Amino acid sequence: HSTGAQVALHAAVRRPDRVASLVLLAPTFPPRLRRTGPLVRAFARTAVHESPGVLPAVLPSYLKAGPRRLAACVRSAQSDAPERLMPSVRCPVTVVVGEHDALSPPHWAHRLASLAGHGQVVVVPGAHSFPHTSPGHTAAVLERAGAGLP
Repeated sequence: HSTGAQVALHAAVRRPDRVASLVLLAPTFPPRLRRTGPLVRAFARTAVHESPGVLPAVLPSYLKAGPRRLAACVRSAQSDAPERLMPSVRCPVTVVVGEHDALSPPHWAHRLASLAGHGQVVVVPGAHSFPHTSPGHTAAVLERAGAGLP
């Protein structure tokens, strides 16, 4: 999810022999969000759609990481270009995004999936934190991808 999707994508490209299927949940940023101003605005547009109930799930890890490590993580995501790696992915790819996610918007998911040899997009209810707020939808997508189903 998010920067974890970034890591998974790099792993799939570096070790294609070890990856049978790739699911990217809210992959990191489209090019226009790789600058601070647009990213902050996208965060604000996304935050208004997030459930307050997601805070207990994400806040402890954010606090534990601290501002310096969180900033480094964001900078890493901003300097990454997933669209350059997608054509190199050999396995089926499913890109999953929340319908109200401005950080990883549906149009970005469609662009990434179109660059994969075998890509598809799933748009689920919610915003960026949809794995926490819609775990059933997320689990169903993961199960289908693991079973090799469309």
